Amino acid sequence: MAKRKRVQRDWPAVVQAYAASGLSVTAFCRDQGISTSLLYSWRQRYPPGTESGTSSAGFVELLPVDQPASSGVALVVDGGLRLEVEPGFDAATLEQVLACVERRTACSP
Repeated sequence: MAKRKRVQRDWPAVVQAYAASGLSVTAFCRDQGISTSLLYSWRQRYPPGTESGTSSAGFVELLPVDQPASSGVALVVDGGLRLEVEPGFDAATLEQVLACVERRTACSP
């Protein structure tokens, strides 16, 4: 019996290709030569619409801000999105902003 060759794939790109294909999971996997269980598994890690290499359940890198006098917090997200809060910020407003960022939609005050 011949051994199956393992193929390295860019799974976030595969998930995006599936989302853009308009095909059913079964049809897409048949065309790509992959198992449906693998696509389902990777689709949970990289939901369509997220950037490659990021996951909604993953870590976010926090970087220090070059403002020695500030004791605020800066959050930098993939794609260059930067969110800074100063000491004494309004927590409710921050929650609304983060919800908008997570949904990737425009928000109104």
